[in-house]
This record gives sequence, C-alpha cells and structure tokens, in this order.
Amino acid sequence: MRKVIWKQTMKKDNYTSAPDFLLMGAVGLIIVFGLFALASASSVYSLNKFGTPYYTILHQMYTGIIPGFLAFYFFLNLDYRKLGKFTYLYYGITLALLLLVFIPGLAAGYGKTRSWINVFGFSFQPAEAAKLTFLLFLGSWIQKKGFSEIISFTYGFIPFIFYLGIISYLILEQPDLGTLIILVFMSLSVYFIAGAKLKHFLFFCALGIAGFTVKVFTTDYLMERVKVFLHPQSDIVNVGYQVYQSLIAIGSGGIFGRGFGKSQQKFLYLPEVSSDSIFPIIAEEMGFFISSALIILFLFLMYRGIKIAMAAQDPLGRFLAIGIVVWITCQAFLNIAVMVGLAPVTGIPFPLVSAGGTAMVANLCALGILINISKHRMA
Repeated sequence: MRKVIWKQTMKKDNYTSAPDFLLMGAVGLIIVFGLFALASASSVYSLNKFGTPYYTILHQMYTGIIPGFLAFYFFLNLDYRKLGKFTYLYYGITLALLLLVFIPGLAAGYGKTRSWINVFGFSFQPAEAAKLTFLLFLGSWIQKKGFSEIISFTYGFIPFIFYLGIISYLILEQPDLGTLIILVFMSLSVYFIAGAKLKHFLFFCALGIAGFTVKVFTTDYLMERVKVFLHPQSDIVNVGYQVYQSLIAIGSGGIFGRGFGKSQQKFLYLPEVSSDSIFPIIAEEMGFFISSALIILFLFLMYRGIKIAMAAQDPLGRFLAIGIVVWITCQAFLNIAVMVGLAPVTGIPFPLVSAGGTAMVANLCALGILINISKHRMA
C-alpha cells in the first residue's frame, strides 16, 4: 500500500495552484495569539532581569518573527522541488551545526545543557536549525534511493540507521533530549511512510528503546526525571518543581481564566515562563476554552498538512510534508503533555508560541515549504 507514496502524479512541470490559505490563516492565528501570550507571560521576567517588561517580546520580534517571515516568504516562492538537489550538502550542514556547540569560545551553556552558541552577541540554537536541514536531507535521500532500495535491509535500513545515529549521538551529547525525541520521531515517520518494512521499523524501535533505557539508567538527571514522572509528589522542590507549579497555573485558570495579564505564576514561581512553560500561563490567564482553541488550531494544522501530503504530486513533497507536520504538531503536544504531567520533563518549547528566535525561524522555514508544496498539488 505504501508504494502509492512513490507515485508521480504531476501532469506538467509548471503546474501550480493557489496555496493553502486555510493553513496560512491557522499559522497566522497561532503566531499572533502567541505574541500576545508571550508579551504577558514574559513581562515579569523581563522586568526583573532587563529592567523593562517588553524586552522578551521585542527580542522575539527582531530575532524570530521578522527574519522568520522573510524566510517563510523565500521558501513559499522557491519551488520546493529544487530542494531535492543538495542531499549530502544538507547532511554536512546538519553535522556542522551540531558540532558548533562543542567548539570552545562559541558554545554557550544553559543550565546542564550546551545547546547554544554565541556569535557577535547573538545566541543561536543549532539543533533547531538541524531539524530542518536533516529533514531536507532525509526527504531528498529517500527520493533518490527509490522504493526498491528503501525496503532493503542493506541499502535502506542500515544507511538510515547510520545517518540518524550520528545525528542522534551529537544531540544526546549536548544533551537535548526534547530535540532528539522530535527528530527521531519525525525521521521514523518519514522513513515508515516511504515503505520501510515493518520488521525493520520494529527492530529500530526495539533498538532505540533499549538504548534509551540504558541511557536513562546510567544518567542521573534522566533517572531523576523518570522517577518524578512516575511519582509526581516525590520531589516537588527540585526536579518536579516545574511540573508542580505548572499544574497549579493550569488549575488556577479554570474554565474562563484569571484574565489576560493576570497570571500569578509568572511572578517567578513557574520557571521558563517564556519558553517551555508558556502553555500553563496561557491556561491560567485565558482558561480552558481558549487553551482548547489553541490545541484545536494545531490539530487543524496537522489535518491540513496531512491533506497536503496526500495531494502532493511527487514523493519529495509527500516526505517533506509529513516530516514537517510530525515535527511541529508532535512538538506542541509533547510540550503540553510534559506541562500536565503526562510525560517526563524534556525541556522542549511550544512551537510558534514560545520565545526563541532560532526555533521560530526554523518553524517558519518549514511551514513555508509545506505551503509551497500545497501550491503543487492535485486539483
């Protein structure tokens, strides 16, 4: 059945249609809503650290929103089929990005991680950009391999394991568990729909679970997170503090919320209010209905993205569309799951809403490609 994914349906090379305006509208709503939410959530932190309540939102505008929309416009108008020409260049860029954080003088630590670099006073998170470059590599690599090689253990499965394994190791060494989970899940989704044999897929999953289990049991901070996830009340002062305060924020919001700008948890009770923990602040200020509406927007994004993938006129478009949808929506739902105690703490931001210039630019690049693909679809 998955061999249908490889069907070339394009009737003529210059065929285009209108972009998916419904998807564009949903993305626009999420970003505008996110800016208002970020302005409120970050105000106390910004005032306390930088002397002005507007620092974080302004920083997000000129490092994320403005360059992000320029990148979005570029990829929206660049024929995505041309992206399939630079397969191994994408992989080289991905490796280079992830190696930057290990260079003394460039690397910038944040807590226990070293996922950032500083260049001329600007911070940059290479792993966020690496999600996009690795997806471009994977989509174009699978397309060039073809169905007959992708289903092969020797020519498909082993190279896939090799390429993904190197990237995963570099991310794990930072360590950035949240990014690793999203990248692996995104890659597996693309590989699976491309035609990977079920026994190869299950073997990889078993291998990954075994390796991750060993990593957890041999890494103190990961083991602590798992223990707190299984027994939430065991440590609400240290490892479990963020989730505990998050639940207080969500519970305090109730059905209708305290009102915009009236969060109490953002007064330095809940950590990372402008990044990982922004959803609880949204729930606290705006309540159940507005929070649910935001989730529905991401579900709608997923629905439109899958429709675009199904209607794409070539394999590359289908692979990239599925990868982008899995990346953005799964990251959103994983962030929410962590904040409500349904998953261990991973330190993953809320896409299109949390502060972070690199993440915003990478997300808008990806969405520009996705909407570009919608312009080259079956009528």
